[in-house]
Amino acid sequence: DIPQLLSLPSPLSALHELLSPSCLSRTDITSLLDICQQTAQPTSSPTLPHPCESNSRTLSGKVFGKEGRRVIVDRDCLLLEAEHYTQPTICHTVHPISEVHIVKDPHLAYLDADKLSGPLTVRTPMPGDTFAPFGMGGRRKLLSDYMTDQKMNLFEKERQLLLVDGDEIAWVVGRRGSEKYRVDANTKRVVVVSCQ
Repeated sequence: DIPQLLSLPSPLSALHELLSPSCLSRTDITSLLDICQQTAQPTSSPTLPHPCESNSRTLSGKVFGKEGRRVIVDRDCLLLEAEHYTQPTICHTVHPISEVHIVKDPHLAYLDADKLSGPLTVRTPMPGDTFAPFGMGGRRKLLSDYMTDQKMNLFEKERQLLLVDGDEIAWVVGRRGSEKYRVDANTKRVVVVSCQ
């Protein structure tokens, strides 16, 4: 929490204590503190809706360090990249519609099997990805905009898994399915996808 950090008697010493094990250089830590101080200062920028609003929105997303040992400024917080990340396992089964009871669970997705063209693969986001979020009547949205709307930080965006049908995103895993594969009154078979 940046405000809490800045309230300490020596924020620079606190950052050194916290981040030196993360292999951030003294220069990076000093620059990071400078960014933290800027986020706490009000700005009179005309692009922001209110003259007393924090700079945190414009400075959010600044990255320090190297891959695997990074720190990012995320709104009013500092986030340290996890050293070890275990990717979840995704598996799927196919069932007749009569055997499926749909429950609201972020770890499950239900897709109309006959709307899939295949093959089903799992990957992370790529620039320019779009999909038709469930509940938007088939309108497409940039995946990057969707993730920003969800207030996902850089690490979450980079690691977000996508279930892809050919080139089409069928499920932003754990978050939102695509309207294109919606189970409806004409569905005969359902692909049940789980993330564990």
